[in-house]
Amino acid sequence: MAQLTKKWTWVAYSHASGGKLICNLLQQSDHYDKWHTVDTKKLASFCKKTMPLNLREQLANEIRPPYKFNWYTREYPFTRGDNLTSTQVNELIKKHNNNIINKNIVMHYNKPNFPNWFKGSIIQIVTDNKSVDFLRDRRDAIFYRWKSKTVMQNCNWSLKSLNNKNSQAFFKKYSDTPEEFTTYHSKEEFYANTFYNNPEVTVHLKKIKDNRIVCYLKLSDIMLHHDKLLRQLQKDLHIKLDITRCKIILKRWLEQNQRFI
Repeated sequence: MAQLTKKWTWVAYSHASGGKLICNLLQQSDHYDKWHTVDTKKLASFCKKTMPLNLREQLANEIRPPYKFNWYTREYPFTRGDNLTSTQVNELIKKHNNNIINKNIVMHYNKPNFPNWFKGSIIQIVTDNKSVDFLRDRRDAIFYRWKSKTVMQNCNWSLKSLNNKNSQAFFKKYSDTPEEFTTYHSKEEFYANTFYNNPEVTVHLKKIKDNRIVCYLKLSDIMLHHDKLLRQLQKDLHIKLDITRCKIILKRWLEQNQRFI
């Protein structure tokens, strides 16, 4: 039986460590299917829109894949799709995504475990020691709202999305949907729960051993060493990137996040 996920590449990472940035860079190769088609002359403008300087607007504007993958989840602590068989996955792809069969696609993935049905390749972004503080501060800026000594947790969805009745109905129909907001009473409690002891974060503090992983990227290289980053992606993935386009994307990402580096 053909495994329809064999030509897929997942970018595994902790939220806010640049996973969608890497997805975007990989699509600057003829090898991968595109989430968005943007002319080079308009790419800088597109990047400004999808990577706003105000990180409160990031979730509402960031790039998104065009595929219909509601049958499995990429977010912790959701569990939907974890225990599917390869046969079930093939049937779901044919039903919902028949147009991408035999295409090389790239997707983001944020859970601490990989399902057995996934037969493609994986890139892991490793949060090395030089990048831990960067990750914590960037997550704060994107995902959380502080009110005095308490913090409202945004569960990785934009407030605009949570206030939308269609979005609320969509999330509520799945039994693995967690509470929308959690209130913490101290920064220590908040960071212990959402960062230092959060499996979605801790799993990427070191390299995961899995024979599907073909590339380990250091988050500090994403932050500081872009030429090295692009060389590694090309070497490990056996692809040729459009370096001019990649540098336009990386320049905007650096502008957005320079204050955390």
